[in-house]
This record gives sequence, C-alpha cells and structure tokens, in this order.
Amino acid sequence: MNSPTARWLHQISPCASIQPAGFAARSLCDATITPADWIEPKRVIYDHELVLFQQGQYRIQLDDQFYDCPENTFIIIPPNRWHITTCTQKGKRHYAHFNWQHETHKADSPVMTFFPARPKRSCFRLAPQIIPS
Repeated sequence: MNSPTARWLHQISPCASIQPAGFAARSLCDATITPADWIEPKRVIYDHELVLFQQGQYRIQLDDQFYDCPENTFIIIPPNRWHITTCTQKGKRHYAHFNWQHETHKADSPVMTFFPARPKRSCFRLAPQIIPS
C-alpha cells in the first residue's frame, strides 16, 4: 500500500449507480444497438458514465468539444457537463453509470436532466479530488 497507485486505488471504489423507481430504462448499466443517424438528446447527468463503443462510429459533443468514438474505444462522461451522442454508423455501445465512491441511494436524487430544463446543481456527484481529470 506504499505506491501512489495503491494509495489511490484504496481511496476510491467505483460502484454502479442505481436507477430510481419508475425510471424509464431497465438499468443504468446496459448495452444498446443504435441505427445510423441516431441522436441521444442533449442532457446532463448527475453521476459519471463509462461508455464502451463496441461497433459502429459515434461522436460525442461534451460542452463545446467534440470526440470521435470509433469501435473499441471508450469515454467517461463526468457529471455537470452537457453532452449529445450521435451514431453516424450503425453501432453497439455499452454504458454504466457510476460514482467514484460509495453513496447511499437517495430516492429523490435525479439521474439526468434533458435540455432545456435546468439541472439541480446541488445533486451532482462529482469525483473526489484524487481522481485525475
């Protein structure tokens, strides 16, 4: 436990977020097959989201930056960042919403907010300072 990496891993414990009762999706950890020209609406999330791109070609706009996400790549979308996902070539992606540290699930805690609604800033679950940006 003396190396910086070992100390860092000891301080975090990524754990999947639990969707609230009545949430439209089956889970916050799943996979989707998307057709070409599919667009996920502009939204902000309250936890972190790991997205693995298995097939196809995706493009993510994260605030004012664009990221090409071809097959066999991944991205972590942090909370409090507006983003849009576009599939430009039929694809398959896997996703998992998570928190860097364990948090007790709160029934009234939001999962995401879609534009143009305003997010509840006090509910964002940010990464601890020890997580690199």
